Amino acid sequence: MKKRLFILFSVLIVVLLGCSHKKEKSRIIRVALLKGPSAIALYPLLDSCYRINGRALEVALYDNPEQVKALMIKEKADLVALPVATAANLYNKGLPYNYLGCPVWGNLFWVSRREGDKPQPFPKIHLFGQGTTPDILLSYLLTKDSFSSVKNFSRSYVYDTPQAIVQGLLGETVTDAILPEPFVSMVLSRDSMLYIRYDLANSFSSRGFPQTALMLHERLKNEPEISEELNRLFEKLCTKVNHADDHLKGLMVLKRLIPDKSTAHDVISRCGIRYQHASNIYKEVGDLLNILYLYQPKAIGGKVPDIDFYILSKTGL
Repeated sequence: MKKRLFILFSVLIVVLLGCSHKKEKSRIIRVALLKGPSAIALYPLLDSCYRINGRALEVALYDNPEQVKALMIKEKADLVALPVATAANLYNKGLPYNYLGCPVWGNLFWVSRREGDKPQPFPKIHLFGQGTTPDILLSYLLTKDSFSSVKNFSRSYVYDTPQAIVQGLLGETVTDAILPEPFVSMVLSRDSMLYIRYDLANSFSSRGFPQTALMLHERLKNEPEISEELNRLFEKLCTKVNHADDHLKGLMVLKRLIPDKSTAHDVISRCGIRYQHASNIYKEVGDLLNILYLYQPKAIGGKVPDIDFYILSKTGL
């Protein structure tokens, strides 16, 4: 009898502990950031503990969008940062995430090598991925008057990562390439013969373009106090990063988000860090997605997402 009571008591303890653990996990907002501009823009999340409506933010850093995509498919992340094209693609495929806001407004640059005092012509432009946003954006900009002098060139997709293109530029096997930060500052600081020929974001619009999407799981979408608090927090953090002191810059270097403190100012200023929530920018996001759809429908999942893609406040329309 005593043995049975002991077993029953043990099972009860395990059940109670399990319920307590599940309850505790439900009080956590799991955030997945990508190394690069989005992590730079929201870096304080990695260095401090924040709570939203009583829930702690549990933040993890990932190397590439495929890792974040896997988390979304398994619904193991509550808030993720992704390129806007990838975010639209996954939404169109039925993943239960919606566009909360944008912290990065375009940081794509055409980097070229000088030959003596003159820029070289345009023999070959290297991009990391055919049909990606940089590739499509270049195609779009080449139709504009500001790019009318760009003629007689070809594209190369031999290098499939920004890191590989960097090595090509520094090794002088690549003369022209499209790169984002922090890679731009990295190559400029190491080779004085390299320079920025075009700022693609500024060429697109004086406001840049909504390059990044913060996507919130639908289970939190229906809790407006959470999305509102997140919007306020991200606006505050982006402002803090834009005015980063030496201590904050040093921490970014330690996390390998920025090459070194000497280039920190240039990296941050070129990232286009400015937080805007979906209610204020859904038209701008839609304009970009329409361009991506025009040139490469598959890039965004075959259609431009409808208005339900966005998390809008009551005053957002």
